[in-house]
Amino acid sequence: MNSTIKGNALEDSIFSYFHNLIESGNFFGGMKSCKIFQKKGYYSRDREAEIIFDVSVEAYLSEASNYSFLFLIECKNYGHPVPVNDVEEFFAKVQQVGAANSKAILISSNSIQSGGLAFAKSKGMGIARYYGPENLKWQLDRSNSYSLQGKISSNSSSIISSLTQEDKKISIFDFHLQTAKRYTNSIDEFFEDLCKDFNTEEPSADFRVAIEQLPCLVPFLSKNELEQQATAALECIEYKQGYVDLQEISRNHPAMTNLKIKHTKIDSTTSAGAPLGRIEFKPLVIELFIYADNNIGRDRFTFAHELAHLLLGHGRFLRSEYTEEADFKPQKSLQHGESDIFRMEYQANYFAACLLMPRQSFFEHFMKILRHLNLHDKGFGPLFVDAQDCNIKNYLIVTTALMRIYGTSRMAVTFRAEELGLLRDDRNSFSNVARLIESEEGLPWLGKEVE
Repeated sequence: MNSTIKGNALEDSIFSYFHNLIESGNFFGGMKSCKIFQKKGYYSRDREAEIIFDVSVEAYLSEASNYSFLFLIECKNYGHPVPVNDVEEFFAKVQQVGAANSKAILISSNSIQSGGLAFAKSKGMGIARYYGPENLKWQLDRSNSYSLQGKISSNSSSIISSLTQEDKKISIFDFHLQTAKRYTNSIDEFFEDLCKDFNTEEPSADFRVAIEQLPCLVPFLSKNELEQQATAALECIEYKQGYVDLQEISRNHPAMTNLKIKHTKIDSTTSAGAPLGRIEFKPLVIELFIYADNNIGRDRFTFAHELAHLLLGHGRFLRSEYTEEADFKPQKSLQHGESDIFRMEYQANYFAACLLMPRQSFFEHFMKILRHLNLHDKGFGPLFVDAQDCNIKNYLIVTTALMRIYGTSRMAVTFRAEELGLLRDDRNSFSNVARLIESEEGLPWLGKEVE
């Protein structure tokens, strides 16, 4: 791609982004207060000619015939960091067309040299690094930097590294922003800061859309509702007990008629942050990554997690998503005020556990194993584990048996047992576990006599 086409691609993306926000009424009062342009010229007395800007937004106070504030945007789609000279040159252009109520905003697809960031801050410029949707772990139907503002706190150190490190990878926010006052991922906060420098009293009051007006789009589902939906999904395979065949569900469930499942083999072992699975809704594809270390329990949970996104209707809010191992860390609280992303990931994990380890079957197998081991409830629940060797050993025996029956990981079995009130885990650490784990060959009966 030549430099002109590449530069225009970023300009088109930024123009479309802000045009959509304005058109939907979610940016400075919407169409009644804003006009957006691409490649519009503004007169420079110094040049005695117009200077063309990539994107410009004109904001109007009520009843005003001329724009009150002007945001001039320059887009840099370089294969290298933006040099400080480019930042200085752009600021000089903006000064020529209206220093008083104009704001310079430089948006780059790459990092910016530290000198450029320092210069921009000293001049009250706005700086942004933009990550296109193809770079995001979660692609929502509405911009993450708009829809998640106020729900997920901006992390200054993460934003600084995104602005300064060329190869910095991100997962959630499409914009990483710097003003003279702060670092933020919020479009609302970014423009609020820029407006405070204008020569008028509280200009943002006329335009700002309150953060409180951005509710979660994803419906809240209780644990019981998720359990019921997972049970309903199992009806398509006439499930009775034990191991759940996810491939059979994918072949028989009516919601998966057009689903394509792709298996991609990876020669290396799993590393931190490596994708385990991904789902794309248009077209409908689930891709599962099979690594050399071949963890069947993890792979099955990944598959169930992606199926959950589909069966729970998350395609209404999500374009695509990929999953890594850290996403499976159990979250034991479910609240009404979390972000769309947190809500969908929690729901997918909980649904996956319910699907892989159906309540009634899991309960019956759990209690049968306890009877086989002659373990009884001593007031702490059916199975109790703390730092004592004997309790840890019982925990390992029981969970290993269930891992074999349901083809899941120990973490998934533990989470499910705790959620169903079958296990009370009072350990503060796992320091004693490694030396007590017996080889699976030494426990040949596990998962057989209880089936």
